[in-house]
Amino acid sequence: LSWQSGDSFDMSVVLASLLIGVGYNAFVVVGYAPLAVTTNDQSTTTCPVLEREADAAAGVGHTPGVKQETKLGSQKKEEKAAEVKKPKYAVRPPLSLKSKFVAEQEAKALAEEAASTSP
Repeated sequence: LSWQSGDSFDMSVVLASLLIGVGYNAFVVVGYAPLAVTTNDQSTTTCPVLEREADAAAGVGHTPGVKQETKLGSQKKEEKAAEVKKPKYAVRPPLSLKSKFVAEQEAKALAEEAASTSP
């Protein structure tokens, strides 16, 4: 960052780092990908949640590798959701770009104008 120069890959890494620091889910991707990947086309995939619901409705029961949610587990999730985490990184508020010198000069001009108009 101190050099303030680099190619497009360097700038993309810096941008991704800044976005990750702010809390966004950012990646740098290099290479080629098919159209279905770049447009995130998931129309040919089936939703695993719908499959589990269909299995449960059909009475198939517990599917291996899928954790069954218990009443206690749902309470823990609600407690975690209620806790507010302070982010590890925070964005600083923008700097005030108003010049103090210009403000002083404007105040001085107004004072001179007021002094000249009043007898």
